[in-house]
Amino acid sequence: MRKTLFIAALIGVAGFITQCQKVEKIEKAGSITPKIIANCVVEEGTPIFFMISKSLSALDNAQLKPLKSAVVELSDSKGNKETSKYSAIDEAYISTAVAQAGQFYTVKISAPGLKTVTSQMTLPANLKANAGAVSIKGRTTEDFGPVRYISCQSVGFAVSIADEPAEKNNYIFEIEAVYASGTAGNPYWNWSCLYPTIEKVNPYDNFTSNNKLRFYLREDLFNGQKIDLNFSADGRISGFGSGLYLGNQDDSIVGFNVIVRNGPDDLYLHWNSVDKSQESEGNPFEEPVQIYTIILGGYGIFSGYREEQLYLPLP
Repeated sequence: MRKTLFIAALIGVAGFITQCQKVEKIEKAGSITPKIIANCVVEEGTPIFFMISKSLSALDNAQLKPLKSAVVELSDSKGNKETSKYSAIDEAYISTAVAQAGQFYTVKISAPGLKTVTSQMTLPANLKANAGAVSIKGRTTEDFGPVRYISCQSVGFAVSIADEPAEKNNYIFEIEAVYASGTAGNPYWNWSCLYPTIEKVNPYDNFTSNNKLRFYLREDLFNGQKIDLNFSADGRISGFGSGLYLGNQDDSIVGFNVIVRNGPDDLYLHWNSVDKSQESEGNPFEEPVQIYTIILGGYGIFSGYREEQLYLPLP
């Protein structure tokens, strides 16, 4: 499971690098001074890795390539230090260190002919999240042979989140449909949450050729405070035109996964800027979105998160 998550994270960061390239070409039009681009968004319990390249001039239409000659020095608040090794298979610098909750990390990256860059991050502490049962309103049922077709006016559930004392984090939510086949994916429902500080973004995911719905909650919780969120969707809108398929078919929806991630403010700002950049692609009337960066002297992100997945079966 962890290996799968690590590979998924590598793919996701590759997408961030593509977005960074686009932004640098807009922001540094005509520039001939390349800078290091370093990207690391790591989940607690997985190896810390960096995908490194260098920025291009606005006149250069080439794709970004991995920078294989970099020196990546990683240290933590316990005094551990190491130089990460480049993996040609993963096209990334992978550390032997596994990201630990509450740990503070510093990275210094250098490469021939380029300015040395640095960054710091603290991996979030414990994530507390739980969810209530799914409610279905206005349910109607029709049988078509062996398949029972159920439509409804609305579907909803509540999610509660809280931080440990003295912690301040932001939250990212994704909702997936779980099918009888055991797979999970986008349910194509127009989910909403009326909490005042939550933001919904629906970017096109280049890696899954799908729209991935995300909710961002930029809310600093501390001293064990709790926030209750109510998610709901129009049950008449789904990938099949309206309603839910329930029965023996593999495409029958049997429940929902709510994926909750907590992380520092810089992770929220980075992911949100990447999502908005993807969301605005192909629209000639929108201003280019600048990707948020925290790499001092260069571009990119060095941050981490904790994740919890809540499974909610249909009643």
